Amino acid sequence: MGILLGIFFSSMGIGFSGALMPGPMLSVCIAESYKKGFWAGPLIVLGHSLPEFALMVLFSLGLNKFVTNDTVTGIIGIVGGLFLGWLAATVTDRMLESHNLDLFLITPRLALGSVAFAILLGLVSGLYPSLHAARLRPVLALRYE
Repeated sequence: MGILLGIFFSSMGIGFSGALMPGPMLSVCIAESYKKGFWAGPLIVLGHSLPEFALMVLFSLGLNKFVTNDTVTGIIGIVGGLFLGWLAATVTDRMLESHNLDLFLITPRLALGSVAFAILLGLVSGLYPSLHAARLRPVLALRYE
């Protein structure tokens, strides 16, 4: 029972320190508390903790072995990079909308072409040095090490 109380109070301390730092959660809590009253803060924190609890359970069941796979990491990087690029283009377009400027037009063809170009560039930049190194004699390659 003492261990559970220690975990509880350390979790409360960590959560309280996060609540004291100004950030997006604090801003949302202040804005919603002004509109909806006292219960907005606990509901926001509860809504924020539910996905974290689900991730904690999934990691304890072995999700970390899946996430550390190189293929999965690459797919997450590609999808995340596409999302961040789309987000930056959308925000920039919305900012320039008042000036009647359309700087970025992202189509599915452009997105797929960008991914194909990135894959081709990665293959060329990985294969060229390895092919060059494969042609070297081992004695000459080790001389400059």
